[in-house]
Amino acid sequence: GGKYVKAGTVYPSNDANAIGLVYEDVDVTTGNMPGSVVTQGVVFEDRLPQTVSTAAHLALDAKITFQNSPSVTRP
Repeated sequence: GGKYVKAGTVYPSNDANAIGLVYEDVDVTTGNMPGSVVTQGVVFEDRLPQTVSTAAHLALDAKITFQNSPSVTRP
């Protein structure tokens, strides 16, 4: 019954104002809470909880590299 901001959500909004991605789930049931934001690195875009908009991609382009997760072949 709680409210959460999921890890991988574009912060603060999924548009040209994007500055990063939420690092881990944050419980906001009782109001705003502190949380970590990824501002640099490599992210597997196909594992994010939402599609990153084109404007957010452009805003994060110099900071975050988006890739698809590698396929794993099991023997």
